Order: sequence, then C-alpha cells, then structure tokens
Amino acid sequence: MKAFQVGLMVFILLGLVPYCLAEETHPFSDLVGGWGAEEIDWLASSSVLIGYPDGAFRPEEQMSRGEFAKSAVSAFSAPSPNAPFFSDLPADYWANPFIARVEAQGWMVGYSDGAFRPDWAVTRAQALTVLVRIAGWAPGIWSDGSFPSSWSSPWLASALQHQVLRREDPCFNDQTAFADEPASRVEVAVFLARTLRQLGIQPREEVIGGLGQAEGPEFAFLAQIQSERQNSGSNVLIWDPALADFALRYAAEMGEGNFFSHDSPLTGTFQERSRLLLEAGYLTVGENIGLAQSPGSRENWLQWVAPIHQRFMDSGKHRENVLAAQWTVIGIACWWQEERFLVVEVFGRRE
Repeated sequence: MKAFQVGLMVFILLGLVPYCLAEETHPFSDLVGGWGAEEIDWLASSSVLIGYPDGAFRPEEQMSRGEFAKSAVSAFSAPSPNAPFFSDLPADYWANPFIARVEAQGWMVGYSDGAFRPDWAVTRAQALTVLVRIAGWAPGIWSDGSFPSSWSSPWLASALQHQVLRREDPCFNDQTAFADEPASRVEVAVFLARTLRQLGIQPREEVIGGLGQAEGPEFAFLAQIQSERQNSGSNVLIWDPALADFALRYAAEMGEGNFFSHDSPLTGTFQERSRLLLEAGYLTVGENIGLAQSPGSRENWLQWVAPIHQRFMDSGKHRENVLAAQWTVIGIACWWQEERFLVVEVFGRRE
C-alpha cells in the first residue's frame, strides 16, 4: 500500500457484504413516586427529558410540540444540521435542529398554512402516532369498535397493540376522544419509555459513556447516514446500544492491537464475532470500518468525519450498507489516539 508523507490524511476503508444470521436515577423535587416516575427517571438519566432550573419536572404540565420533537430525536436519532422549512420558526429557535430532523424523517408535519407551531401542546394522538411511525409498526384496528372515529385511530390501535398505550393508563377513556387532548409531560415520558423497551433499546445517549455525547463523532456519522437515507427514500435507523457496544469493543480492539481488518487475530472474523448478535435476536447485520491517519487531536475529530463518510459513499459495499432498506437499527463507535482515528458502523435488523 502506498505510503503518504506525514501530514497527508490517509483513508483505508473496507466493506463487508451483510451476513444473514439465522439505573442510575435523577430524582426531581416534585416527584415522589407514582405513575410514570420510574420512566421519567430513566429518560432523564440520558437527557431525553430534562427538568426545570428549580429542580422540578412538572409532570402534569403540557408538553409542547417543540419539546416533543427534541425528546423524540434525543431518544431515537440525532439533530439535523439543516434548517426546518416552517414559516413560523425563527432562524435561532432553540428546537430547530430537532424539528428539522422530525420533519425530514416524516415523523411530524406542520399545518396547512406552513407553520409548525412549536409552542402548541402536543396531543396524545400526535405523540403516539409519531412513536408508532418511528418504531415502524403497521396501523392497527380497534377490534371491539369502541374507540371513536379519528384520524389517529389506526395509529392508536397499533400503540395499544404494542403496549405503548394501555387501557389501564389514567389518560385512557374509550368513550371519549381523549387522544385529541394535550399530552402531559409524564404521559410522554411513559409513551417514550415503553416504545424504547418494546424495541429492546435504550436512549442513545446512555450508550457510549465518555464518547457518547450528542456532539461527538459517533453522532456526526449518524447524522450523515440519516441524511443519506432520507435523500434516498430509505427508512430512518434507530440507535441500538447493543450494536454500539459491539462496535466500540471492536474499534478499541483494532486501535489497541494496531491492526485494521474485519478479521481480528483475537476474536475472529466479523461473521464469527457477530454470532453473539444472532443469539441476542438480530436477523441480519453488516459492518463498515474506516481508518484515518493525520496530525490532529481528540478535540479535532470533525476533520475526519466527512472525508471518511464520503469514502464510504464512494465504495459500493459501504454505500450499500449505508442505504440498505433491510436495516432498522444502527450502532457506531470511534476510537482515536494521537494521529490514528477508527470508526466502526454496525447495521442490523432485529426480530
């Protein structure tokens, strides 16, 4: 392999054809247990939901559409670098990166006049419909015919089928259009937590420890992938902690072992290593790995993300992994030390 002079960035990329394979709590001053308290603590531990400066969560207050967009993106995706296309959003509105993401993925839409109305309360129907869409569940049917006719009825039926909404919930009432009423902050917390658990995943910010910050390279790569999939018409990928942990272990193994290959001298081929994922319920998985070498530091990781991602997109098998419709979940991890930077992207589909 041709060597480059010091200071010239070197990118080495390998692709892999996908293999088909058969708490910590943060209590708030106004929470003393009760319905939804455990879900609030769980989501707050990863900053999916946050409280107020006075230490309160205010569980019974309504959640705005902007706040819900932030929570959904924090749980399942990454903020968008693009601006949202709604007429009522100032350029510096705090939730723009989150609203842009839910707009781009088709999770939330605006109103007929082109406005998003981020300060309006999100309704239970809106929140549950978004979560069903994110999860990829099909619309359902109310078998007993008891639920009033509504635009959201099929989505609510699916939420009920998947136990995100439950008949014993305090808000549930099959004799009224309860879903068209504003959702409280505690209700959103419960719906979010149940969706994550039904999918078998944790909020994305819990996963990678010190490397798992939303502004870190893992989520810069994720934002690039989501944008590529959006432009190609592919489904959004949900962050999967098991895949992120799998990726992190292998990135560290390559970095500390000073090698770069899908075949590890310690733990075997990717197919051999991924048998653990098969046992955990994945149907198929694939892997992209990338290496960059250049002068720099841990704080300057941004210089590596776009070039590595572009090399992935210029390589047939890497591009296939980035865009393949078969994937539903993803985990990404990076390892870097001095001039050596490694990224591992693991794509998968769960049962």
